[in-house]
Amino acid sequence: MPFDRATCTMALVAWLLFAKCGLFLPLDRVRRDLELQGAHVSSSTLTRWFIRGAELLAPIWVATRAELLASDHIATDGTGLLVIHPRKKGESHEAPHRGQILVFCNAEVAVYFYTPTKDGFHAEDFLAVCEVDGEPVLWKGTITADAVRSQDILFLDGDRIEGGCNAHGFRKFRDDADKAPLLAMTAMGFIDAMFDAEAHAKKRGLTGAELLTYRQQHALPHSEKLRVWLGEHIEDLLPSNPVRKAMQYYINHWHALMLWLTDPSVPPDNNASERALRHLALLRNNALFAGGPEGALRVCTVLTLVQTCRLIGVDPFAYLEWALSRIVPHPDNRGLAAVDLTPSAYKRAQQA
Repeated sequence: MPFDRATCTMALVAWLLFAKCGLFLPLDRVRRDLELQGAHVSSSTLTRWFIRGAELLAPIWVATRAELLASDHIATDGTGLLVIHPRKKGESHEAPHRGQILVFCNAEVAVYFYTPTKDGFHAEDFLAVCEVDGEPVLWKGTITADAVRSQDILFLDGDRIEGGCNAHGFRKFRDDADKAPLLAMTAMGFIDAMFDAEAHAKKRGLTGAELLTYRQQHALPHSEKLRVWLGEHIEDLLPSNPVRKAMQYYINHWHALMLWLTDPSVPPDNNASERALRHLALLRNNALFAGGPEGALRVCTVLTLVQTCRLIGVDPFAYLEWALSRIVPHPDNRGLAAVDLTPSAYKRAQQA
């Protein structure tokens, strides 16, 4: 059972977690739907069940993060989240505070991480894999990001290599194409040709050295043409023109934007993390704000497990019920650690 003298089962808690963080239903709407079915459950009780379920799953969030940091490449992005902080002495009411949810992901894992501010050192906190003499040792590898200034701190020591987002660059040309139509369309043509080459490679299921060879044969020529074209036409527009700013963006971040042409593990864009953040946006629209920093952490825990399930093609509700029924202390569960209860462990168990 979820807790002593519980009036709900693990299956019901799993369904509640999935309803809020998988179907993005506010708990009050869940309460009304239950009433229509003859089950009168208060909002406070539903909240207590959600809190208990998220707290039980918290160790699995830690294990899922460790799985992500075992890879050589991750992508990251962030978005704001209103959080209600406890009322301080002298304040007449609780005020919402704008925090941030960061997502770190690859093709098989997505981990959501709450930060109270948008300062770059919070991302370092997430990437800390151990401590040596009291100093954190950060994960090393390549990070695909959107060239946000707050993320610059991640690349100062050279242990992490920045990969850029060509979809982000493409949108800069597309959104202001009317300011210089011919130049914007030409630039988008080069970028689109590179994306087409990548799409064909993925359709053929290429990976590793084969993918790199295909990229260099079919995408690299368009990259080289784009670089020459940028040098020839950057002076055709005034510095204030948005299309010129888009051209300058490519020149300034060229190495990061083209890293995928030399490393097959790096994608050409940051769309994976942006897709992951869409789920948070849907939840945010329905919930308006998190109940507090602890509430934001609970949402991150459940979103991490639900989105990771979707990435690897398993049913999130079935997984949550499976994990919750095994994370509680019970003689039948002895010997199971959080690492044995991650979505990837569930998938292996189902395949076996």
